[in-house]
Amino acid sequence: MKTPCFFLLLSVILFCGCGKDDEIHSKDYPYILLTDVRDIDSTGATLVAKVIDYGKDKITDYGFKWTGARSEYTHSIKEENSTDDFIFRITSDLKKGTTYTCRAYIQTTKYLILSNEISFESLGTREFEIIDFYPKEGPDCTTVTMRGRYFSYKPSNNQVYIGDIKTNVIYSCPDSIVFQIPQYIYIGDVSITVYLGTKKIIAPSKFNILGPKIDSISPHECYPEDTISIIGKNFIQGDNQFICFNYLGANLSATIIDFEANKINIKVPHDFYFHANSNIVTDVILYSGIKSTIYKNYIIKNPQYKNP
Repeated sequence: MKTPCFFLLLSVILFCGCGKDDEIHSKDYPYILLTDVRDIDSTGATLVAKVIDYGKDKITDYGFKWTGARSEYTHSIKEENSTDDFIFRITSDLKKGTTYTCRAYIQTTKYLILSNEISFESLGTREFEIIDFYPKEGPDCTTVTMRGRYFSYKPSNNQVYIGDIKTNVIYSCPDSIVFQIPQYIYIGDVSITVYLGTKKIIAPSKFNILGPKIDSISPHECYPEDTISIIGKNFIQGDNQFICFNYLGANLSATIIDFEANKINIKVPHDFYFHANSNIVTDVILYSGIKSTIYKNYIIKNPQYKNP
């Protein structure tokens, strides 16, 4: 069942169109008319609109908005269709027996133009499916893209869990979800579960969470306050790195100078001047997010023999 409700503004536009085309075309902003909601069945509904006048202001975006079941949705069709083919099929999020109200919209550099409204009673949409995701492994904060069908248009409706931790969904559309692996103390294979509405699906394969690893330190020995390079893999980009030298039960903090994907340059703590009258064998501990790794038996040379 569909119930059109036309705005007074659009009525005036159509009336004026009978004999005052020059006045319509002199406007800066466009006019858009939602003409139909059709093909309503258990797989979705198709929205159809027509641009009555393009106006003078540059169009930057266009698509449809709809509300119902206490939710609001906006979907741009700019990357899918031209304004001459102003049509879109909703394939997700519609609840059977719920009345939805929809509009077409055009965004220009200056204006947001909304069409008239049409309401319809939904017959529902299909339940979502997971096809696959990539990449299959990575450290904390890795961005993952999941492919599937009938995901929600709204990122917040797609609840994604890595193990038992809810993660941040960055983007979603009916055929994909983009999310980030959260900071997780666990290392190894972990399940990915998606909840949407009352349905829950576990992805067919697991994600391998990689922990930080130090492969080498260059040079292999140094003096206090020297600059050295920690070389490894699976470091987290950003401010979540902390490096210290463990000596006699105390953690002496190093200063991070700069950071690359597989290398961290640090300044060795000055504190070793107060501890050493001979060479020191120490452990280097890298904390990356909430994970850590240890490089054992690194040598700090006796500072008494350091050239001034």
